[in-house]
Amino acid sequence: MTRRPTPPLLALNPTPWVAARIEAALHMGDSACVIGPMVRASTWRELAELGDRHPGAPAIVDTTGSAYRLSPVEARRIGRLDWATTPLIHYGRRGSTEQSPTRSKLPFAARVCRGAEHEITAVDTAILRSIDAKRVHRLLERARPGAHPFAHRLLRHALNRSIGPSTVPETADSFAMAERTLYRRCATLGIPGPRAILSLARVFTVERLADWSGQPGGAVALALGFSHRANYRRLARRRVGVPPSVIRERGGADHVEGVIVRRLGPR
Repeated sequence: MTRRPTPPLLALNPTPWVAARIEAALHMGDSACVIGPMVRASTWRELAELGDRHPGAPAIVDTTGSAYRLSPVEARRIGRLDWATTPLIHYGRRGSTEQSPTRSKLPFAARVCRGAEHEITAVDTAILRSIDAKRVHRLLERARPGAHPFAHRLLRHALNRSIGPSTVPETADSFAMAERTLYRRCATLGIPGPRAILSLARVFTVERLADWSGQPGGAVALALGFSHRANYRRLARRRVGVPPSVIRERGGADHVEGVIVRRLGPR
């Protein structure tokens, strides 16, 4: 079966060094399943226009390049452009003191440190975390009114780690409490346990990336660390109540979002 083309990764006039690492991430990393190839913009306005044509496509902004440095007048013009559906990735030097008029005005979804250890992996991770970031914000906003603040924090934690496997011990450490205490807190609030919330976030992320990229959910699941498509099917059935094929018939990520909101809401 012919694979459908994926939406592109956007980049603002990257230097050769940064462009080479972006290309390496797209060829070697997990994000290659759901995004690519790289499309370069020579100006901020061109980047905004590309973002309008490809909603949810992240845009890597090379802060070492000339396009990042703007005069105050130019910065005000850039700030008036709509970046709501274009997740921006800040790619700069470690400990950089770069100051740009745009820096305080643009909502960067992720940051990558140029020259850092495992830089290509960091680029790949930033791309996956940033794709269609507005959908993640929407879920968190939908869940906020009915969820206890602790439940909302736990969901945010799970979503932040959902592009790869995450464990309950790691989650408990993040909240500075014992595993038993974490489970007891969830039970007291009447919400699913931490393992279930981590799993629901994983299912949401697989379906969200599948919806956005137009790729099969099973292929996306493999890219996000599942060892076999069957493992993802079992997890989806156990946590959502239906297999992935039915999830997609019911709206894909939208359906999973509704499940999460209901289960974190008041009983």
